[in-house]
Amino acid sequence: MRMRATLERAEYYARIIRREGITQEDLAAREGVTGPRVNQVLAFLRLERAILDDLTDLSCTTPVPTMSALAAIGRLPTGRAQVARYRQLCAALEASGNAGAVGSARQRGFRHLLAQAREWQDALNAGKYRSISALGRAERLSSHRVGQLLDLLTLPPDLQARLDAPPESLPPGLTQKEVKRIVSMQDEEAKRMEFLRGWGEGGGAEEERAARVAK
Repeated sequence: MRMRATLERAEYYARIIRREGITQEDLAAREGVTGPRVNQVLAFLRLERAILDDLTDLSCTTPVPTMSALAAIGRLPTGRAQVARYRQLCAALEASGNAGAVGSARQRGFRHLLAQAREWQDALNAGKYRSISALGRAERLSSHRVGQLLDLLTLPPDLQARLDAPPESLPPGLTQKEVKRIVSMQDEEAKRMEFLRGWGEGGGAEEERAARVAK
């Protein structure tokens, strides 16, 4: 969420400068921050769209570079060079676990994803957005990514409750990638069995299903 807030701040700064014709120094004085900080935030807008999408993707859990590193990426001459450098830095951070070079460790677990999905679903139900595509445009995300989060709400309430827990209480193998795979399954019973297998309960689910079939 920190990166999303920074991007929104950058767009706000850019609008003020464009609309009022003031300098970055004037804006810094008005906002009560330093000139270099304003410049650092505005540097976000020089990043390739693919990088911004990744930085603000709620479903990603890998670490991201620091603000200063992102500013340096934004100064690269082409979008391709920016994306290549960004991926290189992210891969290095994930492999090394160098916390000192990480700008924002992404949120782990599923609580924040479920909370966002429920907020979006409430907005759709209230008619705030006419479609998932419209919601995606407002959130600067693709409709596919929005749909992936909303799909979490297709899980039965008891399974959602299991996900809506502190990250440290979840089974290690139950990654966001694995949950996405399970949620995309068409067979509801198979979906439940796969989900419970992550808690070491898959066998019990199979026995329960066999008993119902036998009846």
